[in-house]
Amino acid sequence: MVRGLSSRLLLNPHGDCESRQIGAVRISVEFPAGRSLIGADAAFDNLSQVVVLAADGSCSETTEHGELADVVVSVQGIGGKSAGASAKPAVLDQKSCLYVPQIIAVQTGQKLIVKNSDPVMHNVDVQPANDSGNPSKNEVQVPGAADLTFSFPKPEMFLKIKCDVHAWMFAWVSVFDHPYFAVSAKDGTFKIPNVPAGKYTLQAAHRKAGTVTREVEVKEGEPARVDFTLEAK
Repeated sequence: MVRGLSSRLLLNPHGDCESRQIGAVRISVEFPAGRSLIGADAAFDNLSQVVVLAADGSCSETTEHGELADVVVSVQGIGGKSAGASAKPAVLDQKSCLYVPQIIAVQTGQKLIVKNSDPVMHNVDVQPANDSGNPSKNEVQVPGAADLTFSFPKPEMFLKIKCDVHAWMFAWVSVFDHPYFAVSAKDGTFKIPNVPAGKYTLQAAHRKAGTVTREVEVKEGEPARVDFTLEAK
């Protein structure tokens, strides 16, 4: 049986900094021996510190317990407002001919700073969906060049950035019009701070494992809990 993606979420709308968040949770993945969630050519028999690369350059990392990184978790239907350019800039680096991090999330209007830490030339080819309303752009970045700055006016899931010089280099940016989102870390944990009380749909999205949603109610001073399960395909 494939259980796929699962997590337990704790929500608290008020209190100290640690309690006013969705977080301290884990997202994990399980699938049969010899079958890759990502669709890579090489199969494997366990999930101990696995990094799986697919033909399109995508990868996901798990711990020995199968916690899954790079899952974009967001609160849907919330009335929050993007902080725009006043939000702390997000940073995407190019290291060892890879985009780091490969999965990143920002608010609409928030600055995305792209660095080149490599001794070789890259180009940053921004390829939003045709109907997203976000602009495409393609800029060369030579070694030692100034950082590049991008921003996106419209929400979009997994907007693609690639390097045309190095065909395996990809990154995906998810853009939200509010601040209530997070990307799971290597140990499968994430935190979404300062969630107001209310009823919401919580979404967990992974580029290859798909998307799951759950309804959750956040009450004043009272933690809420929800589990996710995603069937690996």
